Amino acid sequence: MPERPVFQKTGCESCHSVAFSHGLSCEVCHGGNANMFTKQAAHAGIAANPASPQYMRDTCGSCHTQEARSAAQSIHFTLIHEIQKTWQAFFPEEVMDLTQLQGLAASTKEPMTHRRLVADLLVRRCLRCHPYTDGDDYAMTHRRTGCAACHRIHDSGGMQRVPDERCLSCHYANFVGWDYYGRFEKDYEEDYRAPLEQGRFSQRPYGVEWHEMTPDVHKTAGMGCTDCHVLGPCEEKGQVKRRLECVDCHTAAENEGILKEFGEISSKKRRLIQAKLQAFKGPEMEPHRLGHREQDRKRVACAACHAVWSVQDMRRSLTLQERPDLEEWSYLMVQGSSEVEEVVGYQLLRQGFWQAFEPGWELANSMASGKAICGNEPCMKNKFTNECASGIWFEAFLQRRWAPVPLGVAKDGRISVMRPILDLELFYVNSEGEVEINALRPISGAMQPYSPHTIGRANEFRSREVDEMLR
Repeated sequence: MPERPVFQKTGCESCHSVAFSHGLSCEVCHGGNANMFTKQAAHAGIAANPASPQYMRDTCGSCHTQEARSAAQSIHFTLIHEIQKTWQAFFPEEVMDLTQLQGLAASTKEPMTHRRLVADLLVRRCLRCHPYTDGDDYAMTHRRTGCAACHRIHDSGGMQRVPDERCLSCHYANFVGWDYYGRFEKDYEEDYRAPLEQGRFSQRPYGVEWHEMTPDVHKTAGMGCTDCHVLGPCEEKGQVKRRLECVDCHTAAENEGILKEFGEISSKKRRLIQAKLQAFKGPEMEPHRLGHREQDRKRVACAACHAVWSVQDMRRSLTLQERPDLEEWSYLMVQGSSEVEEVVGYQLLRQGFWQAFEPGWELANSMASGKAICGNEPCMKNKFTNECASGIWFEAFLQRRWAPVPLGVAKDGRISVMRPILDLELFYVNSEGEVEINALRPISGAMQPYSPHTIGRANEFRSREVDEMLR
């Protein structure tokens, strides 16, 4: 039976409320035909999320050609750094990219191996903060995909400066950027989380709770992420400089010399960088001080002396259980993954583990939708294909600390703050409850250099340590 026409004016806005049109008609990006009178005809060939990776080159790229092409090749899309760093920690001689990783993770009918376990960890648990997914199902982490992960197209001014909240939708929970705001994630255990507030659990807009720490001095001064990270992934080209460095604003260097390091950029972006260099000109580095001397600058990262605190999460344990006893995991139900939280809460409610108004019931009931359930088996989704596979990845830590701030020498020879990024151990428990892979650990070193965004006054004791390391 043919669809009955809706006899009213044509156009998307006759049915849809559009707050901001980006100055274009809806079908320019979304496709479809706004002149039709039925939903079926109007929606023919429509793309609900035209900025997603599969559409963005044809939609966003029709006007923003270079940006869409560069974005697709950027580290935010290829994830080459995250994949390579993790993969080569376990298999130092192998090179792995996103395409190879997908193929390996998809071989679910083969026996579990060390390589498959690491691949499964990456595609189902780790790489959920990237433009291919819409993020965890929490208030501040849920987002669009592709270009719209950063650029909120339907917001007024959405294509202008990217606000910090867009960055933090991925860079939260002890990732760099979260610390810029002075936040340190609390332990997962129920005993360490925030108490009830008037009989209700605390709101968790990022899915986790946090300690309020000292924010970065630049955050206190009112600077946002893009004030230093001036070139986003959509303008990334090879090894071109993508952000303003400390010395750019804290020395008397000429702007023209700094701008040359950014390569070929638009005149608009050039003016923007010049304005930032002028607006955020900080106090001059004292040229004769340790670490400020010309001969020191390529040997010492600024954070080595100036980081106020750093994330030191020790022994991250990740366990894949095919048929987990979810009651055992109720104590660690909140662990920064809405998917894990939903699976555990949904199943325990079905089993009558919680009664109405018991501690934990409200939390589980609000989160448990069963979205991540395939049939009767707990499962998690592949974050790239959206396909489910059996088993849940659970996470725990031996300890979580923000001090002391350890130093080491990075591969580029610079004295840097170190973090136990690769202090991992993986476990696999099959459907029979047997531990097939027990404490698989990386071969390479667990401690890796990173740049904590907790900059403040230089630490005197660490400066002395740097002095000893420079000799």
